[in-house]
Amino acid sequence: MDPSTFTTGMADRLEAALRANGVDVERFSITPGAEDYSAAIQQALASDPGLVYVSTYFPEGSVIAKGLAASGSDAQRFMGLANVDPAFVKLAGLEEAQSLVFSGTPEAAQLPTAKVYVKAYEQRFDRTPGVWGTFTYDSLQVLAEAMEQAGSNRFEPALDALLQTRNYQGATGTITIDPITGNRLKVPVFILQVNAEGVYTIKG
Repeated sequence: MDPSTFTTGMADRLEAALRANGVDVERFSITPGAEDYSAAIQQALASDPGLVYVSTYFPEGSVIAKGLAASGSDAQRFMGLANVDPAFVKLAGLEEAQSLVFSGTPEAAQLPTAKVYVKAYEQRFDRTPGVWGTFTYDSLQVLAEAMEQAGSNRFEPALDALLQTRNYQGATGTITIDPITGNRLKVPVFILQVNAEGVYTIKG
């Protein structure tokens, strides 16, 4: 596990869900930027686990993935969404990447809710939109609607309206904001796999 706030939070939530279902969990931290993670990999495999979850960013995750593949362990390998990066496949190698499953968000064209957005984007820019542009589009639309409802573009009125967002139908799906945390509920994260072309796709 990478010690950064985002990756730690992801690991925290997965651990809580597993423990709630009676699964034993062991956690190990890494130091980002290292060239070798063999010691951490040995620690993680010492108890002969059924699953190894790697909550890191690229390139650390790809280095760990190569080490896990070389270990000969039969443990399933699950990579957290911060590893979803085309460069991950290049560094880890296509064969290793295809042996993994990932949590993440697929390209916009794979989202059934983004068809209209993708078509409009391609017509306007003559290219296929990437992953995060779809979220940026929805974020701006939700913010603009909140300001319209508030009748103001000032921070507090707009924020108050934004926190009341319920069931907004966006390119990334239905958007509801938790008024306590300000976070989106039910973020569209999928289980992904890497195909023969090295592209992340929704696992069937």
